[in-house]
Amino acid sequence: MRVVQVPSTDLQVSEITFGTGIFAKLMVFGDPKDQDETVERAIELGINHFDTSPAYGAGASEVNLGRALRVHRGVVVTTKTPVSPESLLTNTVAPAFRRSVEASLLRLRRDAIDILLLHSVLQFDRGFERPSMAHISVNDYWGTGGVLEAADQLRQEGKIRYFGLAAHENDPRITKAIAASGTIAVMNQQFNLVNPSAGFPASGKHPSAE
Repeated sequence: MRVVQVPSTDLQVSEITFGTGIFAKLMVFGDPKDQDETVERAIELGINHFDTSPAYGAGASEVNLGRALRVHRGVVVTTKTPVSPESLLTNTVAPAFRRSVEASLLRLRRDAIDILLLHSVLQFDRGFERPSMAHISVNDYWGTGGVLEAADQLRQEGKIRYFGLAAHENDPRITKAIAASGTIAVMNQQFNLVNPSAGFPASGKHPSAE
């Protein structure tokens, strides 16, 4: 298994990540014995990066992954934190963000999260069309009491090591500005054989369309 250095960090991660989302089902709905054995085998094969989220099975993925990794402290774990509609409407983004991270630490049985990703859609204005994933505004990210401020505080306290974005559905202008600001270490951008558009200039056509 090849291992790569994550730029601007001290993290070295395997080129293949162990995903624990609901589509794979194992780490949300699977048998604990199967979960533990699969994680163990992945580590034997050289996989050292595990990706999860409290959104996967309402915390079940984090709980099961935390149990399976209880004797493997040297691996890299990424989890995510959404901004709820309630915290936007009550202007409690930073406290809610902190509570989510602290709950993830308990479920994962870890003292610190290696990589924390913002798991909300970034647009110029708030949007509540999708209750499960509200659109947060630029001010909710950059402003006083916002996401970045909360993430910086958690990093200073040692509860997270690196912060980044899950960039799916974000306005690309905002994503580009945040990436250029140097305030994030990692960005999770969808890129696969079915939808490889993230690898090509936004103003052009995919080569297959020519």
